[in-house]
Amino acid sequence: MRALSLLALGGLVATPALADPVKLTPLIDARLRYEHVEQVPLAKDADAVTVRVRSGFEAKFSDFSFLAESEATLAINPAYNSGVNGRTGYPIVPDPQNIELNRLQLQYRGLKQTVVTVGRQAINLDDQRFVGAVAWRDNEQTFDAVRVEWSAIRNLKADVTYANNVRTIWGIDGGNRFGPAKLSEIGGDNVLANLAYKTSLGTLTGFAYLVDQDQRQVFVNSSQSYGGRFVGAYPLSKTVKLAYLASFASQSDYHRNPNRYHADYYAGELGIAVRALSLTGGMKCSARTRALRSPASRPRSPRCTSSTAGPTSSSSPRPMACAMLTARSGMAGRRSPGSMRSR
Repeated sequence: MRALSLLALGGLVATPALADPVKLTPLIDARLRYEHVEQVPLAKDADAVTVRVRSGFEAKFSDFSFLAESEATLAINPAYNSGVNGRTGYPIVPDPQNIELNRLQLQYRGLKQTVVTVGRQAINLDDQRFVGAVAWRDNEQTFDAVRVEWSAIRNLKADVTYANNVRTIWGIDGGNRFGPAKLSEIGGDNVLANLAYKTSLGTLTGFAYLVDQDQRQVFVNSSQSYGGRFVGAYPLSKTVKLAYLASFASQSDYHRNPNRYHADYYAGELGIAVRALSLTGGMKCSARTRALRSPASRPRSPRCTSSTAGPTSSSSPRPMACAMLTARSGMAGRRSPGSMRSR
């Protein structure tokens, strides 16, 4: 925990509210996961079988709540390259074995329409393309941060975070000799600002994400992203609903990033739902990167892609996007050598 978070925690705890009755809630979550990956030209296929357990508690008292949670990941079948285990003959499945303090946060709700969260916490913004906890992987990405969510004006919500440390998915072995650039934590002055306004047709959101990576190994991931999105649904009848999404973002280098680049991203989705069934089509594009310096290191941009999903049950939750806080690879389209297929 960084000094800023600890000082803020101490300031909030030292109040008479602790005299109120305390409600304790145990937290337990376990997940068994299997992933198979084939990658050319590697001769071996990855078959990763892992189990992840999170346990802890949440204590609520008056306008405060305190949460502590541990996380442990065990490789039952370690026939895969976790990125930090040295098994380079296998394709990578970034679920390394791990045990750590996942979350330690204090939350205060005593101000009108305001939530203040201090400490190590999970943060998921919008569809998590740019900022998220990376729920698809075993080890959660968390932030040592101060977060303020304010919604005192009707239909308007401001969400602003300052994070001075990011705990990555690479776990306690991150940064070892097998993965020197896959760090377990990354310090920096990160600012995540999100402003959303609800209308009768949907929610309009604007955002600015300033990602500052202070470790030399990851200077190239420092970026600034600005953009907006609109998502909503419109009832065509009592049983039929039209859903739509449009998004645009512009990203460029930031702070100590030695490269000079600019990339644009846009996406669109259109779907129709009839009772419990839905059909959705979408397209996502990342415009060609314009490098202003170091052209040899310029990332490649992917072609536009489209997808159609359905019919599916509308009661099923939409799969979470697996975006890291450092979204440069997603925006600029950096790809690993070789072709990869997972199932």
